[in-house]
Amino acid sequence: MRLFIATFLNNRLCSLNYNTFKEMAKPFVKGKWVENENLHFTYHFMGNVSEEKVEELRNDLSPFLTKYDDKINVHSLRLTPSSDNPKVLVSQIFNPSKKLFKLHNDMKTILKKHEINFDLRNFKPHMTLIRIKETYDGFNEFIENNQKYNFSYTKGFEIKLVQSSLTNERPIYTVL
Repeated sequence: MRLFIATFLNNRLCSLNYNTFKEMAKPFVKGKWVENENLHFTYHFMGNVSEEKVEELRNDLSPFLTKYDDKINVHSLRLTPSSDNPKVLVSQIFNPSKKLFKLHNDMKTILKKHEINFDLRNFKPHMTLIRIKETYDGFNEFIENNQKYNFSYTKGFEIKLVQSSLTNERPIYTVL
């Protein structure tokens, strides 16, 4: 079963601002936009985990799979892997208290205990917007002019264990 740990950001404000941004970006970029209901950021992507491990893993993660009263700001654009070779456009996640980083590290300890693989790169919370297929004239200027675009601000968030099923059209996410 393909798993990851995430916080969904599909609240009304985020969806409204995301839809506005997509319309603004249309003349400058073509690609696969993330569906509004799938907007999220990932703490840990674990890939395939055997079904026998899932229940025990979920139980050990359960103290983290809850609601938090803490601020999250979703703004500022970033291109990956680089602005010279843009493949993905993301918005960065900011958490003034830095609680997200502590939660990320604490969950990493549990994943290690279960011998679950996870991404070893530095944690840079972000919300994927579009997987870029093609850019058009004015793209770099559009990104520069909207560098600080604000998608959302929340006073609370929730962490979920999610199963990802890939289809030809889109991923289907199921909260476990």
